[in-house]
Amino acid sequence: MLRRVKTSNETRLMAGKSVALRLVEQRDLDELYRHSCEFENKEAFFPARVYPKSSLRRRFERDGFWSKIDAWVLITDLSHRIVGCLYCFRPHPILQAQELAYIIFECSDRGHGYASEALALFASFLFRTTGIHRLELNIGTENLASIRVAEKAGFTREALLRSVWFAPGLDRRVDCYRYALLREEFFQK
Repeated sequence: MLRRVKTSNETRLMAGKSVALRLVEQRDLDELYRHSCEFENKEAFFPARVYPKSSLRRRFERDGFWSKIDAWVLITDLSHRIVGCLYCFRPHPILQAQELAYIIFECSDRGHGYASEALALFASFLFRTTGIHRLELNIGTENLASIRVAEKAGFTREALLRSVWFAPGLDRRVDCYRYALLREEFFQK
């Protein structure tokens, strides 16, 4: 469903007022590895995954972090500094949906609207360039900042998922809200 994009401005996909989205480049691998190891900066609700450098390199060489089933997009500020990452993946083989996840890496960069703007830009990019019908977010019910991000980006709360995943930062299972944005809702705005 996702296809590799070619842009005229290197690997930039879109730019907004305070952030730009771009594809992962080889020069970003060390920084992505560093951020994957910084548990103190990960939000309580973000999965505590460490990606070995070798697996990041293999993945980049295989598909540049952009395949038919998933994609990684970097969030940069307007000075081109990487501030975060958006992930897009297919939650289930028969669903015609893509689930999104996002993180702003440094605590000092949170609260500036980067995630909201990046999420809205990425949703726009996906709806305008692919046949995706539905975008989903699963957000811990206690994750008030991420709930604000989703709602600001136009997503609608649809359901409560009880005890759906383990939040490493809280050391317990958490309930999540499912948010979604449909193609027709996006184009009605």
